[in-house]
Amino acid sequence: MIYYRNNGGVIEKYDVIFNREELELFKNKIIKDCSVIEHKEFTSDCVINDMDKRLIKNFRFSKVSLEDCLDENRKLYSYSYDQYNPPYLVTIIDKILNNDVKALDELYKYDASIEMNINRRIRKVNQELYDININDIEEKKHKLKELEELLSVKELNEDQLSVSLYYPKVLNMIRFNLVDSILLDDLNRFNKFLGTNLEFEDIIGEVPATAFKKTLSK
Repeated sequence: MIYYRNNGGVIEKYDVIFNREELELFKNKIIKDCSVIEHKEFTSDCVINDMDKRLIKNFRFSKVSLEDCLDENRKLYSYSYDQYNPPYLVTIIDKILNNDVKALDELYKYDASIEMNINRRIRKVNQELYDININDIEEKKHKLKELEELLSVKELNEDQLSVSLYYPKVLNMIRFNLVDSILLDDLNRFNKFLGTNLEFEDIIGEVPATAFKKTLSK
């Protein structure tokens, strides 16, 4: 993957280097360790076969008896599983693995500290519950149910870790090696010489300078 950077009027071309297999494995570790887990239980008349096994754990499936059902052909199934909801960092890694160069800008702008955690959500719902008018019984019931669900999720996630512990490792797995450079003025002059209208700003990234290793390839 190639990355272009404007360094004070010099357009630098970099090789983006990472071990694809290691990054994929580390992404799966983030899913396992940093996802928010939610338990799901429901019944359906459909057979579900396309669940992502990386995000679904403790899956249970059974056919429900319909002794009192008038429709002899109807079938009903019971499902129970834990759903893993990964942090957005996983989506960024997927984009990088698919050679989306713009995802590198996303990676370096990513703020791991803002990922919604359970305790923050509980505090928010508690405050919302406190702010409800004492006479609004139905709204209080609804908010209490939401709070109970969050407390259940908290218990399910007591061993999960913050993605902020893993984010620096992802950054360290990606290297930028400088392979060539050209003055922006020369590039614009060449563009004019060819009579083309290339928009160089569309390919220039915004990764911070600290990420780059300025070693020209031989």
